[in-house]
Amino acid sequence: MAEKVWDCCPKCSSKLTNKVECTSCGLIFDKYFQAEARRKAQAEKDAEKKERFRKHVLVALSGLILAGIAAAAFLFWVRTDVPPVTKQDASLPDNSRDGVEQDAERPDVQKPKDIGVIGKGGDGDKQFIQNAINATVTVETPWGAVGSGFFINENSLVTNRHVAEFNIKDFEVFRKKVAKGREEANLEADAIKELKQKLDGMPDGPNRTQVFNLIHEKEAGLNNYLSQLQKAEKEVADMDEKRSSQDIKIILADGSEHSVSTILLSDAHDLALLKVYGVNTAILRPNKNGRHLEQGDTVFTIGSPSGLRNTVTSGIFSGYRKAAGNDDIYLQIDAPINPGNSGGPLIDGHGNVYGVNTMILTNTEGLGFAIPIEAVFDDFRISL
Repeated sequence: MAEKVWDCCPKCSSKLTNKVECTSCGLIFDKYFQAEARRKAQAEKDAEKKERFRKHVLVALSGLILAGIAAAAFLFWVRTDVPPVTKQDASLPDNSRDGVEQDAERPDVQKPKDIGVIGKGGDGDKQFIQNAINATVTVETPWGAVGSGFFINENSLVTNRHVAEFNIKDFEVFRKKVAKGREEANLEADAIKELKQKLDGMPDGPNRTQVFNLIHEKEAGLNNYLSQLQKAEKEVADMDEKRSSQDIKIILADGSEHSVSTILLSDAHDLALLKVYGVNTAILRPNKNGRHLEQGDTVFTIGSPSGLRNTVTSGIFSGYRKAAGNDDIYLQIDAPINPGNSGGPLIDGHGNVYGVNTMILTNTEGLGFAIPIEAVFDDFRISL
């Protein structure tokens, strides 16, 4: 490359007669190569700044995934910093974000003599599933959260608190990311303005063409980013307006929609009690004999994962888990619990409800958790 430069002028391509100045166009070689070095350094600096801007774009717009993270952040609460459950230590996220201690002892309740058998294939065998589906609802909030719930008496249904309550903490994180994105966009707009001013004072030539192309590239990237940013800002404005709304609605198995009259939140568990009047629907009840789940029992979950209403999944009951630092007991199951399943019922093969599906451990498979149904009656006894 250097040999070519010294054979002919890099500007006019005339044959060189000396290594100081071109006799044809007057180009001074030392100044030219110094300018080329500065141009190269500036290009590297611009490339680095562009990469930083791209990363900021990804960070600022990561909150947009909440449109689909309306089921992640605002509607399905999970922790990402908990270790996998082992036989001796079951780390479990709860309202206090503690782990769980070793296996909790099952309450000492005598098993009834006749447990029964399920799944023989007859229509009568699956009637408990249809009843549970009819008792289960989809819960939709004004701010976009979607979860599940189920009736425990003719006017009361239970769901998770994180479904029925606006998550102000996650919202503020999202708001700050969007605001940071606006700051970065303004800085990029200022940088483009400076480049345009520089371009106006540059003579025609390769350097001017290069700056012109850089400006064009930056403007295209900024315009694309601004369209996404404006959507995110509108999302923030809409959430800010709707977060104080109590207009939560439920959708029954038959597709009919009803407004929630009253919302009660538990201070002790991730539970909420919703009051709905004027509906005629099925009801789920605990086992009347007081039987508790045994390890290996077949269980079913019902809900609206990713908005797919009336979805039924099955698995087995894995064990009782006790939260570290308190006496809260969770039911561990291997039946899938996905975004939208939160608040749905955990039932056995007879349609008895044993828990409220609540959460999973991230980066694991087959580790779902439900709050025992007894907690619902303890927390809302006065209102039932």
